[in-house]
Amino acid sequence: MANLGQEINKKFPTTKLIISELITRNDNQQINTKVKQVNTKLSQLKGFKIVHLNIASLMKHKDELSIFISLQPFDVLCINETRLDSSTYNSEVEIAGCDLIRKDRNRNEGGVAIYVRSVIPYINRTELSPDTAEAICLKIRKPKSKPLLVSTWYRPPGSKPQFFNDFETFLKNIDN
Repeated sequence: MANLGQEINKKFPTTKLIISELITRNDNQQINTKVKQVNTKLSQLKGFKIVHLNIASLMKHKDELSIFISLQPFDVLCINETRLDSSTYNSEVEIAGCDLIRKDRNRNEGGVAIYVRSVIPYINRTELSPDTAEAICLKIRKPKSKPLLVSTWYRPPGSKPQFFNDFETFLKNIDN
């Protein structure tokens, strides 16, 4: 992840990239201290904010997520491992002021979701995400800005090589 951050800073020097856990770990106090420091910086940043989180069950961590969101404003929140299925209504996991786009796996693990602030116009680019993949791709168009594609993918452990073919196809399609 550090290499990714360095590459982004080289190509886009005005872009601020902060990588942090949102929900702290109880098993490592040193990490918890650093997470709190980084999250404090996040709330002070200006501009368009995209956050990604592997939540390992949205229903289990819904309250923690709500608290985090009230303290850390964001524009787009991508979540992996939602572990939701068709029996979960959007109203059970909605966030006030946000639209929810989700793709469930309908199994014990996996699933992806993206929350977008309701004031931000977007298009769900379903044609870019293969039906077989746990992926969502949105085209976001902010005023006076070029369109931005935001995508979240989940690759289950032990997934078949088809995942990589799907991802390669996705990259080719967005390049066109």
